[in-house]
Amino acid sequence: MNEQEFNNALLKIRRILRETSEISAKDLIVKLSSTHLRIDRENLAFILGWLAKERNINLEFRGDNLVVTNQSSKYEFAFG
Repeated sequence: MNEQEFNNALLKIRRILRETSEISAKDLIVKLSSTHLRIDRENLAFILGWLAKERNINLEFRGDNLVVTNQSSKYEFAFG
C-alpha cells in the first residue's frame, strides 16, 4: 500500500466514523470490508490501531487471525 492508498483508506474510515455516532467493532469491520479497500495485514493493523484510540477498541493478532474486542463484544477474523 502506497502513501496515497493509505491516505484514501483513512479518509474512507473517517467518513464511516463521521456517519455513525456509535459503532460496534463488528459493524466497523463490516463497513471497512464493504469499501473494497485493498489493505495488507500490517497496514490494516496500523489503521485499526489508530481507530482503537478513537473508539476504545482493543486489537490483537493471534497467528493469522485478528481479534477485535470492545467493552461488550469479541470478534475474531481470519485472514485467508
